[in-house]
Amino acid sequence: MLAIAAHRDDIELRAGGTLIRLADRDYEVGAVDLTAGEAGTSGNAATREAEAAEAARIMGLAHRECLGLPDGALNARDRDTLRLVVETIRRHRPTLVIAPYRVTRHPDHREASDLVTDAAFFAGMKKFEAEGEPYRPHDVWYFMMRYRFEPSVIVDITDAFERKQEAVMAYSSQFYDPDAPRDPEDETWISQPEFLEEIWTMDRHYGELIRVRYGEPFFLRHPPEAIDPVALSRPRRYY
Repeated sequence: MLAIAAHRDDIELRAGGTLIRLADRDYEVGAVDLTAGEAGTSGNAATREAEAAEAARIMGLAHRECLGLPDGALNARDRDTLRLVVETIRRHRPTLVIAPYRVTRHPDHREASDLVTDAAFFAGMKKFEAEGEPYRPHDVWYFMMRYRFEPSVIVDITDAFERKQEAVMAYSSQFYDPDAPRDPEDETWISQPEFLEEIWTMDRHYGELIRVRYGEPFFLRHPPEAIDPVALSRPRRYY
């Protein structure tokens, strides 16, 4: 599985528990950060690189890389940018790709969603001019960003939740730390304590919908397939 997102920390916040669960089940799990996060209010590219490496260690990732595209100026319609992501998918050949849902607040997140969607398609086209043998992932799942959607599927991350929190908190330059007060000019919404409270509350909410402690929601552009409906019908007290 390959997770692709705009900024270092996007994946941890919105899908970190899912990556941890898959890595714990011995799947090869990787992450691709499209930008270095150099345009963020706090920190810099070098700091966020070190934070991303620590978060990858915590999550048990097999691979993490940054494509170095311009932070704050992602453009899914740029041919060179598309080619770079196509080549990344062809090189790693993931069965599953996850990416941000396109209806969101930050323009980079929207562009990242469209970019990954298009690249996953063009990666399988023989005559698309890019390095690597043609390959198309089996599926693309989209994780929730700022705005909500009706989930197609919710992943139980209860056993991974504490490690998800640890991975998120590896980004000390970005999030609230009572022991490291910030210059008021560097304060942003994500550096407020309420921001992380919202993330954890969402995980609790979506977990409750499937009768577990914590869950992460995903959107699929098609109905999820049930190979064995009986196996899905575990005693969750829905009725």
